[in-house]
Amino acid sequence: MRTAVYAGSFDPITDGHMYVIKNAIKIFDTVVVAISTNPEKRYMFDREQRKGFVEEAINADDPRHIEVVDIGNSMLVDYALEIGAVAFIRGVRHGDINEEMEMAWMNSSYLCAMRGKPDIPTIFIPTSIDVATCRSSTVRHLLMMGDFKSALGMIPPPHDSNTEKFRKTL
Repeated sequence: MRTAVYAGSFDPITDGHMYVIKNAIKIFDTVVVAISTNPEKRYMFDREQRKGFVEEAINADDPRHIEVVDIGNSMLVDYALEIGAVAFIRGVRHGDINEEMEMAWMNSSYLCAMRGKPDIPTIFIPTSIDVATCRSSTVRHLLMMGDFKSALGMIPPPHDSNTEKFRKTL
């Protein structure tokens, strides 16, 4: 079985993330959506909430062959080795490619040079123009400004339960 890992903070998950997941599942037997934590980032939603939003979005769409895990502060490459992943998935928008390439090179370097393991390739999935402006940071900004309608236009359903959760968080 060919498993790929799509990692991110998903703070919160957006339609852009879902676009990447839906396309990754066309290529791989299983896609593991790994909720990760970057100690240098400040989050609007805690890990449990972020994982819940991802699970709800996937269950509202098509949960077959998609797993959601919280890897916390663990190294992504170690987790990928543990589950036997054959690829990392990254979504790219206009302007993201340089940063994403650096991350891919860092993962490769860590695996090969520091761990003595074979490389796990990174597969880049460009977003469609329809979701190219969906950014978690934009959603968070809209939520902080109280513009729930615009924020909900960038996140996957279920909107009713998410609206209530967003209001409670703010």
